[in-house]
Amino acid sequence: MNEAKIRVMDIVKDRFPQDEANRVAEAVAAGAIRYSFLSVSPNKPLTFSWNKVLNLKQNSGPFIQYTYVRANSILEKAGELPKDIQIPSSIPSEEEEIILMLGEYPEVIARAAQELRLENLIDYANRLSLVFNSYYEKYPVLNAEPEVREFRINLVNAVKTVLGNIMDILGIPPKLKRM
Repeated sequence: MNEAKIRVMDIVKDRFPQDEANRVAEAVAAGAIRYSFLSVSPNKPLTFSWNKVLNLKQNSGPFIQYTYVRANSILEKAGELPKDIQIPSSIPSEEEEIILMLGEYPEVIARAAQELRLENLIDYANRLSLVFNSYYEKYPVLNAEPEVREFRINLVNAVKTVLGNIMDILGIPPKLKRM
């Protein structure tokens, strides 16, 4: 844990004031270690690699935390959540994919609990984060036309909620400032 915090501090020290950098480094280090250990079935060998554990682009605690922070940042900029939203008449395939993935969440939770396999939950969180980040890079949320904007803000909120719940289950600290 100390080594993880030192490595994360090297990444965040210039982005935050010292006390906040310490808090972020502690949370990211905890998330990285927990995710790494929980991502492998207990009956399989664990191959530990710092490059994999601290990967900000996929399949790591920091990647899931980053996605959560990104979604939260969008929502903070959006202000209050729109109510009584309408699904636009035409949505891109990426939005359909996110909606379908969000619909899988209860089943993923139930299966992970029944089989006692948290690595299934980890896999789901990683896939959802990959799809969401790819979507976010391609489609504007805050600058979309009003009807589409409201729909997308609520979609982002759903992703943030699911990732937050997963991180709570896994013991990964979700409350971070943007990394």
